[in-house]
Amino acid sequence: MQMDNILGIVPILGQCVNSKKVFINSSDQILGNYPFFHLKIEKIMKKPLCLLAVLLFFGLFSISCSNEDPVTPSKPVTKGTLSLNRFTSTPQAGPVGTKVIITGQNFSSTIEDNIVKIGDTEIPVTSASSTVLRCIVPEGASTGELSVTVNGNTATGNIFTITEPTAVTLDKIQLTLYPYPLYAETLMVTSDLEGSSVVWSSSDETVATVDQNGLVTPLTIGNAIITAEVANGSAQSIVMVIDGPVTKLELDPTQLELYSGESESISIATLEADVAQVSDPIWNSDNETVATVDQDGNVTAVAAGTATITVTVDNASANCIVTVNPNVYVAGYKTLNGTDVARIWKNGNATDLTDGFNNARAHSVYIHNEDIYVAGYENVNGIDVAIIWKNGTPIQLSNGVNNAHANSVVVDDNGISYVVGYLTNGGTESAVLWRNQVANQLPSSGLGDARANSVFVEENGTVHIAGYEIINNNTIARIWEDGTPTNLTMVGSNGNANSVFVRSGNVYVAGFYYDPNASNNVAKLWENSVATDLSDGSNAANAISVFIDGSNVYVTGFENVNGIYTAKLWKNGIVEDLPSSGVAGSGNSVFVHGTDVYVAGQDFENGLLVAKLWINGVPTNLGAGYGLSVFVK
Repeated sequence: MQMDNILGIVPILGQCVNSKKVFINSSDQILGNYPFFHLKIEKIMKKPLCLLAVLLFFGLFSISCSNEDPVTPSKPVTKGTLSLNRFTSTPQAGPVGTKVIITGQNFSSTIEDNIVKIGDTEIPVTSASSTVLRCIVPEGASTGELSVTVNGNTATGNIFTITEPTAVTLDKIQLTLYPYPLYAETLMVTSDLEGSSVVWSSSDETVATVDQNGLVTPLTIGNAIITAEVANGSAQSIVMVIDGPVTKLELDPTQLELYSGESESISIATLEADVAQVSDPIWNSDNETVATVDQDGNVTAVAAGTATITVTVDNASANCIVTVNPNVYVAGYKTLNGTDVARIWKNGNATDLTDGFNNARAHSVYIHNEDIYVAGYENVNGIDVAIIWKNGTPIQLSNGVNNAHANSVVVDDNGISYVVGYLTNGGTESAVLWRNQVANQLPSSGLGDARANSVFVEENGTVHIAGYEIINNNTIARIWEDGTPTNLTMVGSNGNANSVFVRSGNVYVAGFYYDPNASNNVAKLWENSVATDLSDGSNAANAISVFIDGSNVYVTGFENVNGIYTAKLWKNGIVEDLPSSGVAGSGNSVFVHGTDVYVAGQDFENGLLVAKLWINGVPTNLGAGYGLSVFVK
């Protein structure tokens, strides 16, 4: 047993000496009052009877004191830093209003139980925990020692120095800005604490932000307070973000009509603002599949449709409605001084493909990407030469020794061109397909002339060709599928397959056959070789072109009524006249684009044969000549 363990028994029992209460605070005091405790522990341990005597002595002594006044043990009183230990404060200097954080141990989490002073001045505690007290330096405080008292126990800390308030000012106490980055402004701060850093903040960063250089960027309409803090001082500026500054914005033009592929510029005609300089214009299109616009206002038409071009300058916007029309190409010819001149019209504007020295005709037009292909022929030194013009440049398909015509052209997705027509060999015309300008004769009986009038290439590469062959002096309507021929009319009756179109595996052919009972040519439509009469035989008629759009079947041609030729359009077998003012009307080619139906042909007006284009039945004169083929893109 150690001495400390023994001494721990003494204060528990209490003491009474001459009926006076005595509090024993240390082992030295105990030993001073009771000398016999100077005995060494070893001796006591060696004599257990002595230890027992001591214990009995204290027991009797305690009993003898129980008749005196009761003694209540009190809490130990600490006048220094024993109970609270040392504490620290941050900062250790500052003006009135400084927030002070005191860190230590054994604080009370109840604010009222903690008394904090600087010298003799009590400072308010704003929050408390067992380890942290937060206070504010009050008015009237002066430099002094920090102290903390908790439940009567007091501890002292460092000296807190009261300083003069920091002077912080901003060059503008109010800013009025427009909600765009161009109108950002920088606030300048001055402070009497040279070299001290500035901490910037915004009360509402959705309205305005501020960077650590004091640059205020307005974002949306509203108010925000910008604060600059330097040490223990701060200053504020009220930022009001308002609508503006552009008061008037107008474009020129406000409506624009273009053909696909064309470009035009839109300019800002009027711009009025409350400032000398505004933000750069921002241009956009609401439908870039129809028209695009760059940041200089240059508009490019992409495809048929309508787009709204908008320019925005800060708070103001202006619009231009752009209508894009598809390009309409018509191939044909005109007669000039008795000579046929191959011609193409683009959106009504004519371009001659030949110079007029030789007879020439353009029979078919096809557009692939941006390239224009035209099939036809030109008579050179008395021989008709099959030609395709690519973007106006002629490419000969035949050798110029025997007559040849190119009647129809298509180009597949791979850029391979297919041209059909005929070649003359030994005085006999043979139906032919030029694939990338290489001639392939189509199978025939060889008993008479044969011509290919129209070609269609499916996405899978299958090639369909419509035409005829003369057998026993009868013209037999025929189609070739990848070179394999199928007759549409019987031997012994005249007919012709003028045009072929394939949709969803179904093959449609427009043409005519001669009805001996009616003694007239009857306009005919074959669907998968099954014939349907488009005319009743009372008048001569011919179906020249077919086009399939969805479930609708369009066929154009003509009907001769008492010597007057009238252009016709059949939609799903129902016929309608195409308006004309002459006596030689004919629809030679039909094309459907979007919801619009285009028909190219000709009519005789005022003693002149004119090329015509009907759009949804409304005619447009293209000028002298014949319109033989139409393509829209």
